[in-house]
Amino acid sequence: MSSVVNSSIKYVHDEQGQCLEVIIPFSAWQATMDKIEGLQEKNNILCGLSQACREVKENRIKPSSQCLEDFLDEL
Repeated sequence: MSSVVNSSIKYVHDEQGQCLEVIIPFSAWQATMDKIEGLQEKNNILCGLSQACREVKENRIKPSSQCLEDFLDEL
């Protein structure tokens, strides 16, 4: 597919020859956006896991006085 996409890409240049815009087929743009959305979801999950690990480390250093019932109520 990339060979078809590459042949469909159009470049818009100014008078000095500098590239101003790139025009790609909609299907290629949509596929790219789908990949970006998937990566954003993975990033959100990884950030959540990272935050959870930090909280676990902090709790090991300074244990919380919160009881299990209060913790479950927060969920």
